Amino acid sequence: MIGRHIGKHLIVEELNDYSRATVYRTDANLMLQVYSKGIYRSASFSDLFYECVAPLREFTHPAIVPVLDIGETNDVYYFAIPNTAFPTLGRVLDDLQLLRHCADKVIEQLANVLEFVHFHDIIHGELTPDDIFIDGECNIFVRGFNMHRLSPKLSIGRPTPMFDPAYVSPELARGYPVDKQSDVYTLGVISFHVLTGQLPYHGTSPIQYLLAHISNPVPSISERDPRLSSSLDAVFKKAMAKNSNDRYETTGEFWQAYREATANCPSD
Repeated sequence: MIGRHIGKHLIVEELNDYSRATVYRTDANLMLQVYSKGIYRSASFSDLFYECVAPLREFTHPAIVPVLDIGETNDVYYFAIPNTAFPTLGRVLDDLQLLRHCADKVIEQLANVLEFVHFHDIIHGELTPDDIFIDGECNIFVRGFNMHRLSPKLSIGRPTPMFDPAYVSPELARGYPVDKQSDVYTLGVISFHVLTGQLPYHGTSPIQYLLAHISNPVPSISERDPRLSSSLDAVFKKAMAKNSNDRYETTGEFWQAYREATANCPSD
């Protein structure tokens, strides 16, 4: 692919850091996400691709990585987004000092952007820290909205998981459809990780993570990190409830409950 033009984009480097497609850097320093028609060969995939990606060109939100171009050639579908120089949240999760400094701001922005897209009937469905870029002032930029709808369309004989099992909702772990409450659950998992520096569940294989999300009780966040208020235990128990109907109705409700639980807690 290096040296090839895809649409108006000249490929100069393969980044390949994103599970759902092959990602390249272009000569204009954009990230080009490419889906091979050799894999995505379902007759309905073309319509679905444009249905999923095209609405993202219309969104203007400070925490959404914008889609700048979308198209196809005779052998691939593609869309272009800015190639941010910022690291992903996944790459800074070991920096506990940074996480403690940025935690509230990151959680607030993430809840806000998810509520924004949910209002427009868009969900993420497979959100992980690697979908979230973070700058030096704790501002975040999220990519990957609607891409969950493309993942199951691989025509290779059986469903192919495109998600990180450490962050999946119980319904996604079971292979069921995802919805807005799935994003509420994953917001809870990511927030737990940001606040404690630890995943709520641990495993040595993908299946162990999936089973934990399906069956294991929600751990006490205050026991994981005694700095945190015990009032947060109920907040995370509700956000990460196994039954989606028992979760917060919106990510905004989660953020409000989080604020109330931490309102009287001293900061470091």
